[in-house]
Amino acid sequence: MEDKSVCYYCGTIYDKELEKCPLCGSTVRSSQDEAARPQPRRRLTEQERKERRRKTRGGKFSKKSSKVSARPIMIAALIFLILAVLALAWFIFDMLGWIPGFEDNVERETPAISTQDTSCSELSLSVPEIRFSAEGESAKLEVRVNLYCSETVYVNSMNEAVASVPRDNVQTQETETYKSAVFTVNAVGEGETEIRVTCGGKEAVCKVICEFVAPVDPSADSTSDPTGPDQTDPDPSEPDQTDEPAPSETVGEDYLPEINQEGDVTFTARGEKLTLRVTNLPQGEKATWRSEDESIVKINSYGELTAIGGGKTKVYVTVAGKTAEILVRCNFGDFIDQGAHLESGRSDVSVVVGESFKLYLYDSDGDRIEDVTYEISDSSVCKVEDGLVTATGYGTAEVTIVYYDMEFTCIVRVR
Repeated sequence: MEDKSVCYYCGTIYDKELEKCPLCGSTVRSSQDEAARPQPRRRLTEQERKERRRKTRGGKFSKKSSKVSARPIMIAALIFLILAVLALAWFIFDMLGWIPGFEDNVERETPAISTQDTSCSELSLSVPEIRFSAEGESAKLEVRVNLYCSETVYVNSMNEAVASVPRDNVQTQETETYKSAVFTVNAVGEGETEIRVTCGGKEAVCKVICEFVAPVDPSADSTSDPTGPDQTDPDPSEPDQTDEPAPSETVGEDYLPEINQEGDVTFTARGEKLTLRVTNLPQGEKATWRSEDESIVKINSYGELTAIGGGKTKVYVTVAGKTAEILVRCNFGDFIDQGAHLESGRSDVSVVVGESFKLYLYDSDGDRIEDVTYEISDSSVCKVEDGLVTATGYGTAEVTIVYYDMEFTCIVRVR
C-alpha cells in the first residue's frame, strides 16, 4: 500500500505514479493536503433546523437576557410607589394641620389695599363758618376723610340751643381720592356755637352764627318753655339762678332726668366745652342746670359745660322737681386725684371659670373713676368689659387699671 493512493473523492485505489484517479480524474493529494482541505458542508435536515430555532428563542441565553431587562422596570415601579405614598401622607398631614402645606410657602402678591393705612390722616370741612338769619334755616356741611379711613366720624354741636345736627338723613359718597358725608345743620336760636367734627386723632371746627332774635310766645311762661335766652337776662352764659321748679302734675313719681352722658365727664384742658342735655325731657318742662363749684366748671342755662380750673365737682339738673347729677373732673393744672384706689380686697382675687367680679377705681371721696383703661397680661385667662372681670380659662393673669401716670394691679387666679 505504500505505492498506492486512495482517491479523495471516489475512494479508488491506484498507483501513486498516476497523477490522476483513473476513475474520476481527480488529482492525487497528500494526506496532509487532505487534512487541510475543508470538509464539505452538510445540509441540515428540517428537524435539525427546528431544534436549532427552538434553542435560540427559549434557550438559556434568552432567559438570562429577559431577567436582566425586567430589573430596571421593577426599580422604577418601586420608586413611583414610594413617591405616591409620600404624597398621600403629606396631603393627609396638611389637611390635619400637622405640617405646612405647599400653599403656605407660595409667595403671593398682597393686594394694594391691605397695605394702606386705615387710620384717619385727612379731615376737612366744606366751609369754616355758617351764618343763619332766621330760626329754622338749614345748611349743608360736608365732611371729607381719606379714602381708606375706617374710623368713625363724630359731628356734635357745642350748643344745641343755637344749632343742631340731626344724625338721620346723612348722605355719604366715595370717590377715587376721598370719602365724604354731608350733614344738615339747623338754626335753633340766637347766638354763636361750634360744630366740632372728630375722627380718630383729627379734629375740625365749623363756627355757626345765628344773627336773629328767636320769637317768644307771649302767652307762654318764660320760665317753663325757653326757646332762647330770656330777654330780661343780660348774660345768658351765666347759670340760671332761679328757684327750682315745683313738681309738675304731668310727671310721674318715678320720673328721673336722664343725661346724655354715660359715666363721668373729664376735661383735660382749661376752656374745654361739652353740652349736656336731658334725653327724656317731658314736653312743656324746663331743665335747670347748676354747678356745685363754679371755680372748677361752669354750666349755662342750655347745659353747656366749660372747664375753668383743676379739680372735681358735681353738676345737677332739675326737671319738674326731680334732680339728677353727674360728676365732672378737670384733670389739668396741679389737679389729678391722688386719692385714687381699688376697692378693699381687689388686689388678689381667686375665682372659678365663668365667674365674674367688679374691678373699679375709686377717688378719695369714694366715687367711681371711669376715665381709666384696663390692661390684661393674659387674655386667655380673663376678660374685662366696663370694669366687669370674667374668668374665661384656667391660670393666673394680672389686670392693671391705668389712670394717668398711676397704675393699680389686681392678680386674678382662675381655678
